[in-house]
Amino acid sequence: MSWTFLSDTTPIGRKTHWCILCDGMIQMGVRHVARRGISDGVPVTIRLHTECEAATKGWTTDDWEYNEPSEFRRKCLPQ
Repeated sequence: MSWTFLSDTTPIGRKTHWCILCDGMIQMGVRHVARRGISDGVPVTIRLHTECEAATKGWTTDDWEYNEPSEFRRKCLPQ
């Protein structure tokens, strides 16, 4: 998979979204990260909780490529 980063914004959700990292629900009305990019030639927007996105500082391409939501929750989110 090829990914080209375009931009990040931090909107307040107008509807429910799912976090690509932890697979948890991002409730309507909650500020979150909307990451826009091009994946295999197709424009996409992925959504992330702000706390999940903060836990990825320093991640490599491989970390993003091989992220498993249940493993991410176990390793990166406070219990």
